Amino acid sequence: MKVLKAAYLILDFVIVFSAFLLADRLKFGTNLFQRYALELSLQSVVLYLAFTVLFVLVFRLRYLYRFSVITRRERYFLRILFAMLIGYGAAIIMMFLTKSEHLFERIFLALSFTIMLVLVSLVRLIIMPLVTKAAAKSGALGKKTLVITRGEAWRSQLRTLGEKKNGYFKPVAWIDLDGDTLTGGEGWGATRYHELDALESIAARHKVREAIIAMGRDEPKTIIDLVRRLRRIGITVNISSDLFDTVPQRLILDEFDGLPMARFRGKGLWSKSAPKRALDLILALVCLLMLSPILLIIALAVRLSSRGPTLYVDTMIGLNGKPFRMLKFRTMRAEVSPKAHKEYVEKFISGEVQDEEAFKMTNDSRITRVGRFLRKYSLDELPQLLNVLAGQMSLVGPRPSKPYEFERLEDWHKLRTEVRPGMTGLWQARARSEVPFDEMIALDLFYVLGGHFWLDIEILASTLKVVLLGKGGF
Repeated sequence: MKVLKAAYLILDFVIVFSAFLLADRLKFGTNLFQRYALELSLQSVVLYLAFTVLFVLVFRLRYLYRFSVITRRERYFLRILFAMLIGYGAAIIMMFLTKSEHLFERIFLALSFTIMLVLVSLVRLIIMPLVTKAAAKSGALGKKTLVITRGEAWRSQLRTLGEKKNGYFKPVAWIDLDGDTLTGGEGWGATRYHELDALESIAARHKVREAIIAMGRDEPKTIIDLVRRLRRIGITVNISSDLFDTVPQRLILDEFDGLPMARFRGKGLWSKSAPKRALDLILALVCLLMLSPILLIIALAVRLSSRGPTLYVDTMIGLNGKPFRMLKFRTMRAEVSPKAHKEYVEKFISGEVQDEEAFKMTNDSRITRVGRFLRKYSLDELPQLLNVLAGQMSLVGPRPSKPYEFERLEDWHKLRTEVRPGMTGLWQARARSEVPFDEMIALDLFYVLGGHFWLDIEILASTLKVVLLGKGGF
């Protein structure tokens, strides 16, 4: 599948760059038979390359490399068209900033748009599907798979995998944690085992590339331990469990053989890596510089609208369970008691609060008028950029907990603190105030176990969208 995605990306790069070059030639070329390389300026080549990278990035953010969103050709064409419109909007802004006035020619834009749309649609709607179908039929896309199951319900869901011809998963080994109490599965042609102790040697013996874990939510520690053990030896892990059933619902993920599963690739090192920390520092510093006038206006509005300090400093639990002082603009009246919120959080964690209710209290009379506006658009959290610079938080990560929340969490919930808490995260970007506590934990753990660079970019883009629209604020 990685090869297939790489092929799409390379083709898109070639097509987009060629579309700009051909449009440039048709509009600005003086003689169709001249050697075009002599006429094309270095500035134009660099600009077209920048446009190409921009378009590929937009395609990535619009999920054109996610094969689970490829449905009917009509809908897929509209997805391509919409991604191109976003790309051209961003390209026009780039043209304006680089003062490339001649590229504002309507004929040039129309030519490049038409050429690109025709070529991208031809490749994605006709040529590549035929290539993919032929590759699948030959078995080239199939991956040797280890299946780990407990319980008949989970096992029956996956029973057809071994019977599926030319599927992505090719079960070669099966660890049945129910032992000999259940029958079936021999039709997979997979070697059957019953213990997890020899997990690594089983994977090596059968040259496994993928693993499927299918068991209920009542074994979170087992599931998480399996994810880590398998990823340490370079195996991509797919989880079919109601522990993570909210993940495919909330995220646009690739579906393999029609199964919506939480998928963990790589070795899970991004969330703790130096490149992620460098990205945090750069983006936080840029945001602080760009937003400084807005921060000053908000500070004045908070100070003039009600008595009390401009900033609210709250003790939160951060990396490795250590407390830190998190900054926010004050949104409540000064000297209010946290007792009401503490009682609400205890009910929320225990499940007494209904699913559709927000994690934070709604219609709270303690919130000021300015504070309500700041919360709606998440502007009250902007001072946390200073926490990011200090290394106490990340731009993207699990939601930090208050000390009295942390005390009520189960041990496996606390795995969220293995990485820095984030200003935003999966539940804020994809669900906001719409999820119950268990779903919030599942989304946070999915990020801890499976975070990567592109997921951070997608979360930041999604957060910007919901913040600008004022959706899900409190």
